[in-house]
Amino acid sequence: MNSYFKIKEMADLYDIGTDTLRHYDKIGLLKPSRSSNGYRLYSVQDLYKLNLIRDLRNLDFSLEAIGNYLEKRTIEQTTNLLNIEYELVNEKIQELEKTQAYLKERINLMDESPKIIANEVNVLKLQSRYCIQELAPLESPIEVDYTLKKLQKCNESLIPLLTQSAIGAFFDCEHSYLKKQASFNSVFFILKENQVKPDFVLTAGSYLSIHYRGSYQQSFTSLSKLYTYINEHKLVALGPPFELYKIDFHETLKESEFLTEIQIQVVEST
Repeated sequence: MNSYFKIKEMADLYDIGTDTLRHYDKIGLLKPSRSSNGYRLYSVQDLYKLNLIRDLRNLDFSLEAIGNYLEKRTIEQTTNLLNIEYELVNEKIQELEKTQAYLKERINLMDESPKIIANEVNVLKLQSRYCIQELAPLESPIEVDYTLKKLQKCNESLIPLLTQSAIGAFFDCEHSYLKKQASFNSVFFILKENQVKPDFVLTAGSYLSIHYRGSYQQSFTSLSKLYTYINEHKLVALGPPFELYKIDFHETLKESEFLTEIQIQVVEST
């Protein structure tokens, strides 16, 4: 076994570029010895250092922080570093668990969507839902999607806390009934966790729900069915109705596979 490794051998061993090793040499982070003709020669000790550098870089430590540790490391400092690494790994595990839960939720929705009966009114008991919102008059699905993208862009840090099935829009009922087609006055995201101050809350209670499949042209018809149900069962609407876009063009190119839910909170009339 060679006592020293040339820069190309070192780069191949760690699957990094020779430019990276040259940069580490330039800033004094990993300085190999030199042969008589000027070639960099890396020792076994340099291998250990590069192991540490690679591991710490994977944990997003700065090169400056890594350099300070390599120059002054003690058992106490190594213990502190390991504790920091442990916490960072734990945070990544938690993020991965959130991502896993999100993916499972989406898989479950895809699996269950064919079983959902369309055009049937159901009464749901729902917990409070915390939302962020963007107000805007909206007349078409394109305008709704564009405004949703704007809201998403302004809240990028919350994206891991959002799910596709928690994207919706509030109906502008006055304009909808005047035009006999769906119009909207805002879009919103339902947060998975109450970690930020919401713009509004969908309060806990009873909600009427109806699903439809396919074109959004069915939206107004489905909305009318909800209000017919409200009148027939002597209920009182507590707020404006809204749509939730459970399956749309993000998941399928077939419009016939789109799945949209309309909800409205209700109470029994007194």
